[in-house]
Amino acid sequence: MSAIELVVGKGHFLPADERSKQKLRDQGFGLGEIVHARIDRPRNPAFMRKAHALGRLCRENIEGFEPLTDHEALKRLQYEAGISCEMMSAKIPGAGMVEIRVPKSINFADMDDAEFADLYQGIVKHLATQYWPTLDAKEVEGMAEFAIND
Repeated sequence: MSAIELVVGKGHFLPADERSKQKLRDQGFGLGEIVHARIDRPRNPAFMRKAHALGRLCRENIEGFEPLTDHEALKRLQYEAGISCEMMSAKIPGAGMVEIRVPKSINFADMDDAEFADLYQGIVKHLATQYWPTLDAKEVEGMAEFAIND
């Protein structure tokens, strides 16, 4: 089921618009029925655009990033920096048990704004340290801001 937008009332939630009301009707919930729900604040799409602009900046300026999409560049940086990643163990023939870093999804439904902000800041710091050591994290972030309007 796709997300239903709700508005916070005093001690309750209300459907935000007619589309959300219809989605609730379509689910066939009975009055007084208990349901499980996950409540999240929607992520700011402008922040995702800024992150993808950073990915494009990397594709255009870092050797080895050229064949990647903006999103793939972000995922690679997420992996390299080890930010918002889960560690898993896997048995590899000839090597035995190894730890594998698996980046979490940055999908709007899977990562809230706070975690995404931490991820973004970690990527910016990683870029300043590993790829552009003459810049600090604020300057790298400024380049991404500039790239949005490019």
